[in-house]
Amino acid sequence: MEEVEAEEPQEFSHRQRLKAAVHYTVGCLCQEVTLNKQVNFSKQTIAAISEVTFRQCENFAKDLEMFARNVQTADLGILESPRPGTLQVCMSLRGPGQRPWH
Repeated sequence: MEEVEAEEPQEFSHRQRLKAAVHYTVGCLCQEVTLNKQVNFSKQTIAAISEVTFRQCENFAKDLEMFARNVQTADLGILESPRPGTLQVCMSLRGPGQRPWH
C-alpha cells in the first residue's frame, strides 16, 4: 500500500514536468511567430494553447496504447503498406466513428 502511495506523487511530478515542457515549447514557438509575423500572444493564450496541446497528446497516447493492446498482425501489414491511402480505405470500411482496432 505504501508503494502505491509513493508512486502517486512521483507520477504527479512527472506529469507536471511534461506539462512544463509543453508550455515551454509552446512559448518558444509563439515567440518565433511573434518575431516572424509580428503577432503577439498573451500569457493566457500561451497557457491555453499549452493546455489544449497537452490534452491532445494525452488523447493520442491513450489511443496508441489501446491500439498497441489490440493490434493484430494484419493491422500491422496495413500500416506498413507501400500504397498511400491504404490505411484510410481500411478505416473507412470499419464504419463512421468506429476506431480501427475495435
